[in-house]
Amino acid sequence: MRGHGVGGQSITPPADPARVLGEESLEALRVPAVRRLLALRAERRLSGAHVRLAGECLGVSERTVWRWLAEASRSPRSRDPPRGTQR
Repeated sequence: MRGHGVGGQSITPPADPARVLGEESLEALRVPAVRRLLALRAERRLSGAHVRLAGECLGVSERTVWRWLAEASRSPRSRDPPRGTQR
């Protein structure tokens, strides 16, 4: 799975995102990723490719991202940043 970088260049997610970004950064990125995926779902544009790419970039399985989306759909509070990342 490849994403699109600056200028439309094709990019590949890192093999180990946690090593590159750190666990805290990955947790902080979960919230905006889920929000964007939910927005795509609301626009009826969400695809499995979107979910797979998000999972690859965040170092989790596609199934985990689907669970996050289900959780966020049930509970608006689950869209809030994880504890310890709020300012």
